[in-house]
Amino acid sequence: MPQITAVIENDLIELIDKEAEKNKLSRSKQIAECLEAYFHKPETTLNLHDSDVEHMKMLLQSKDDRIKDLENMIGFLQGQYIKLNVIVDKFALPPTKEEAEMKKKSWWRFWKT
Repeated sequence: MPQITAVIENDLIELIDKEAEKNKLSRSKQIAECLEAYFHKPETTLNLHDSDVEHMKMLLQSKDDRIKDLENMIGFLQGQYIKLNVIVDKFALPPTKEEAEMKKKSWWRFWKT
């Protein structure tokens, strides 16, 4: 197999070494596998995109489920609000005489007195 020489920045060499250590490969073997995957296996990138699409579909489904849950919760809370208003109205104090007279008078009569 022919050998090639390339100038690579130190940061990239550190990343390559970390991946090589993780995969228990030599530095040159790790670089060879990366180049092979980059040039000869485009289906691996397609699989990555497919998994991204599946992940996004799953996120959209969970978002839709959350929206449905919140809509149900809003309906429940509106019902409870109506029930509580009915209870409060039952226990509310009757209006005073002045308030009752003001409600009976039209607006022009109110200003007249």
